[in-house]
Amino acid sequence: MTEIVEKEGIDPEKLEKLQDLLQDLERSTDLEGCAVVTREGMRIACSVSTEMDADVFSAISAVMNNLGDMTIDKMAHGGLQEVIVSGTSGFTLLTNCGKDRMLVGASRKTIRLGFSIHTLRRAAQRIMELLE
Repeated sequence: MTEIVEKEGIDPEKLEKLQDLLQDLERSTDLEGCAVVTREGMRIACSVSTEMDADVFSAISAVMNNLGDMTIDKMAHGGLQEVIVSGTSGFTLLTNCGKDRMLVGASRKTIRLGFSIHTLRRAAQRIMELLE
């Protein structure tokens, strides 16, 4: 299921391209859910191929981002680049894609974590170029 949320200030044509990018990202990787969300957890676009709740997926992204920001700040590690939460049967990745947006992806396959990180970084760069 792919969902585009009308976001004031973003051209509908750009939102369509964003939707296509997220669908391609899921098709070409083991990611089962991808979303572009604001730092507050508001969904801009979401592509979820599993039974994952898109609202929960978006809200969790904001929590992950806030925790990552606090950790990086307290440890004096510079700016937050990404957050990785890895479990025994899957992982969730979050990477910045602009000043106020994040790209988040999740997978139940843990074997290709490094590939997924690299792929999300490239996709985040394309999203920044598209939306800015």
